[in-house]
Amino acid sequence: MSDLAVRTAGIQWAWLRNSRFDLVFILGISAFAICVGLVVVWQPFALIPILIVDLWFLGYHHVIATYTRLCFDRKSFSEHWHLLVVLLPAVALGTLAAAYFVGLWVIVSIYLYWQWFHYARQSWGISRAYRSKQRGALYEDGWLDQAIFYSLPVLGILYRSYQDPGEFLFMQLKVIPVSLGLVQLAAAVTFALLAFWLFRRVLAWREGRLAEVHTLYMLTHFGIFAVGYLIISDITVGWLVINIWHNAQYILFVWMFNNGSDLLERARHAGRSFLCRAVGNDRALSDRQFSPLHCGRPHLEGPDGAHQNHPWSRRLDPYVEAPANPLEPAN
Repeated sequence: MSDLAVRTAGIQWAWLRNSRFDLVFILGISAFAICVGLVVVWQPFALIPILIVDLWFLGYHHVIATYTRLCFDRKSFSEHWHLLVVLLPAVALGTLAAAYFVGLWVIVSIYLYWQWFHYARQSWGISRAYRSKQRGALYEDGWLDQAIFYSLPVLGILYRSYQDPGEFLFMQLKVIPVSLGLVQLAAAVTFALLAFWLFRRVLAWREGRLAEVHTLYMLTHFGIFAVGYLIISDITVGWLVINIWHNAQYILFVWMFNNGSDLLERARHAGRSFLCRAVGNDRALSDRQFSPLHCGRPHLEGPDGAHQNHPWSRRLDPYVEAPANPLEPAN
C-alpha cells in the first residue's frame, strides 16, 4: 500500500456531532449561501424576495433567540434587567437621535462594519469548537493563528471600504477612506499568511497530525469571506451571501447543543419560566427540537456568545487545554 493510501486510511474525522450534520454545517450552508448569491447576480430582481426570506426564516430567529436569553425566566431577567431597562432604551434613543440629527447613513455605515466584525467573531468561535475536538493535531498558536484567521476578513472589509459603493441595502453608505495601496499591502500579507497556512496543513498531513474537519471548516471560512467581500462586486449581494451563512450557522450550532446535551432536561426540572407559563407553552422545555420560542436558557448559547451558566459557555482559549467534549468544563 502506498504512503498516500496509508495516510488516507488513517484519517480520523473529529466531528462535532456526526458526519452528516457536520458536512451540512460546513459544506452545505456555505454552498447554499454562495448559490443564492450567484442566483441574485444572475437575476437581480430576486434580491428583495430572497432578502425577505433570509430575514424571516434565519435572521429573526437569531435575534429572538438572543433576546429570550435576557427575559424568558426570572433568573435571566434579574441578571440582565439593566440591559433591557437601561441599555436597550439608551441604544434605541441613541440610534434614533443619530439618524435624525446626523442622517440614516451613519446607522447603515456602523452596521456594515459592526456586522463584519460579528460575522468574523462567530466564525472564530466555531473554529475553536472544531479545534477543541482534535487537540493533538498540528496548529498555529498565538498571534499567528489569529492573523491567519482574520487576514482574509480584514482584506475583505478594506476592499469594500476602498470600493466605496455609496449605497448599501438601498440606503446611503459612507465608508472609512482606504487607499488602493493599503488594499494591495493587505492582499500581499493575506496571500503570504494563507500560503504559510496551506504549507503547514501539508506538513501536518505528512506527520499524521492534520485536523481534517477543522481544516475543512477553515477552507469554507476563507471561501465565504472571499465570495462575500471580494468576488461579488455588489456590496449588498455579497453581504446577503455571508448573512445567510452566518444566520444558518447560528441556528444549526444552537440546535446541535440542544439535541446533544442534558441542558433542556435540567431546565425542565428547574421549573418552567414565567413567560412560558404566560404564553401557555407547556411543552416548551420537553420538546427537544430547536425553536426560538423554546423557553429557558439552553438554546441561547451561540458560537460567539459567552454565558457563564453553561459549562462550555465561556470562550475557549485555544492556547490552553480545551475540553474534548464541548459539554464538559475546561480544565
